[in-house]
Amino acid sequence: MFVQLQATQGFPGQTIGRAHIGIRMIGELDLKAFSNVCRQKFPKDDAEVESVKLCSKWQNEISNPNWHPFAVATVNGKESEVIREDDKKLQELKEEYGEEAYAAVTTALTELNEHTISGSRVPFPEMWNHKEGRKANRKEIVQHVIQLSMVSK
Repeated sequence: MFVQLQATQGFPGQTIGRAHIGIRMIGELDLKAFSNVCRQKFPKDDAEVESVKLCSKWQNEISNPNWHPFAVATVNGKESEVIREDDKKLQELKEEYGEEAYAAVTTALTELNEHTISGSRVPFPEMWNHKEGRKANRKEIVQHVIQLSMVSK
């Protein structure tokens, strides 16, 4: 996959025509969620700065290896890790900033937990099928790179 990502480095997130393949950072917080919350809580002039601060704070929390807000649960007969509903940090986030910010953080945590073997919680790039909301397969990636190379000629 690394080679495939290198081949598209000149086109991060770029799509052409009806293409829907691009690079997505797995585990990266969605700033839009924090912007929406901060527009409701802060004066207009402060909202953007506060949303960036809040998003950065929570991205750092996610990357903290000492914080493990997961519990082992049986889901469909298989043991897996799920977000602990009683995690103090997450509860405080939800109470202070609402469901949208909470969902952004728990989504990023879950993605990183599911997609990394090493236990590292640092966002990483992945070729993504945005139309279908999933990791792009090799065939889609190759087709996308060919399309991009034809457009750049």
